[in-house]
Amino acid sequence: MRRAMSATVAAAMLAPVFISGAHGATSMTPSKSTSTSTPEMYFSTNASAHLDETYWPAWKALFLEEGTDAAYPMPAGADTPDLLSALSGVKGVAVNTDPGTTVTEGQGYAMFVAGMRGDVDTLKQLVVAWQANGQGVAGVPACGGCGVNDDSHLDATDICDGTVAIPDGVLCKTVDGAYMPGWDMPYSNFGVGSMGSATDGDEDAVTGIIYLAEATGDEEIREYAVKSITAFVLEDLGYANATLNSRPVPHTGDIPESQQTMYLWRGGSCWGGYDTSSPGTNGANRNLCINPAYFSPGQWRLFRDYLKAHSKYVPRGFTAEELGTVLDSAIVWGYNTLNRISCDNGLVSNWWTLPDQGWPWDGSLSCANSGTSAGAYYSDASRIPWRVALDYLWYPEETAQTPLYNDKGKLSSTPFGAVEYSNRWATSWLSLIADSQPAGAYPPFADGVQKLRNDQVLPLLSDLATCDACPDGFMASPWNGWGAYPVVTAFQVPMPGVDASTMQEWVDFMDELAFAGCTHAQYFDLGQEVIVSSMLSGIAVSPLA
Repeated sequence: MRRAMSATVAAAMLAPVFISGAHGATSMTPSKSTSTSTPEMYFSTNASAHLDETYWPAWKALFLEEGTDAAYPMPAGADTPDLLSALSGVKGVAVNTDPGTTVTEGQGYAMFVAGMRGDVDTLKQLVVAWQANGQGVAGVPACGGCGVNDDSHLDATDICDGTVAIPDGVLCKTVDGAYMPGWDMPYSNFGVGSMGSATDGDEDAVTGIIYLAEATGDEEIREYAVKSITAFVLEDLGYANATLNSRPVPHTGDIPESQQTMYLWRGGSCWGGYDTSSPGTNGANRNLCINPAYFSPGQWRLFRDYLKAHSKYVPRGFTAEELGTVLDSAIVWGYNTLNRISCDNGLVSNWWTLPDQGWPWDGSLSCANSGTSAGAYYSDASRIPWRVALDYLWYPEETAQTPLYNDKGKLSSTPFGAVEYSNRWATSWLSLIADSQPAGAYPPFADGVQKLRNDQVLPLLSDLATCDACPDGFMASPWNGWGAYPVVTAFQVPMPGVDASTMQEWVDFMDELAFAGCTHAQYFDLGQEVIVSSMLSGIAVSPLA
């Protein structure tokens, strides 16, 4: 039977569901719901210790403080005219992601995790550095994520001070004082190539700003959070140039009018998504290109709800409703695309090229960026398991109502959201274990049977079957913190036919194996580990809780 569209609309109005405990299976009740049952989710018994004693201290060792560390890469707070008055006098802190470099990906991770941990003092320092990153260069107008969408070699200050015009297609400084900053600091590292924003770092940083606003109750910070969400929708989702960054559905079918314009996401302020404005020889790697792992539906639902909750701060010329419609569109069409461009076991390519017209999943494995290739699950794809699992932790009922449409726009009787995608990963990994190891050595455990070691479990990810959408398969090393560990979050989501006690055994078992087996000595490993362990420990509570 066809599900009535009103069910989807009603689900979109639900308040987020919040985590209420730090260990074990937890049932969580939404503040508004017609459901007669509460969803279950699972948290690792020892994840808090892993985070507090290992991951977070190692992560904080990467921090650079303004005025203390000579390698601090941002302008000083005193040289950041848009700095919030609530943060005046606070020394900025940047994440040293590489010698002499801070990328917004790492800064976003730090802001997100500090928010989840309720570490307000650290979060304030990180937000100071984020705002200074938006300034970019001292003594000129804020650079604000402005850059170029070609291979030009320009001085960064010429972009910031207006000497060089911003090319068509570059979406930046759309909201005064709330900037999606250049992805790499200082700009002297790569010049103008450092200046465009990156969607993944932006969404994590904006989530951290929301945490700070709600932790402090400061109205100035709340307004900044709303403006930052607005800038994210305008620049990273492309609403500032809707014609360039969206497409009509090929067939309307059962699709409600509000979803008949398809939004996805850009690579950042300068290129990507449905944008076709990048010229030059590298345009093929920028135009119509998406990174599937930038898709973060739980955070985007949070952004939508935060706009509704504080609509008085939405910048003039926009409404919370219209910005929320863009976010909802990106969620719906993101899941519909992920359903088709991921393998039955969850594998997805680092990059995907969209068709200029038609359904977004009827594209190709053509574009490639950041040193990773299309057709492989590697570092650029590695965030997708936890980004989708987070949607279940925050919005379990709404994600269960995410509509799936066929190529004629007809509504499927089966939705596709966080549960379905997370189950692809968890059930496939479980099957590889069960097919190669004796029963009782893995959950449900049996007395007298020795538990499996990490070297018997983690490498099995490399054996996940390939498919046309990811023909090179799982190319990440399972021993990296960004290899096996993000996939463990899939076990926080209930699997069909697996009882609660066995699910708890699975999440504890897999967390311990990954903690003992995965390296945590480098930035990129630790960046994944601080987030994943936060989720597994149960502190990944929505800022709206």
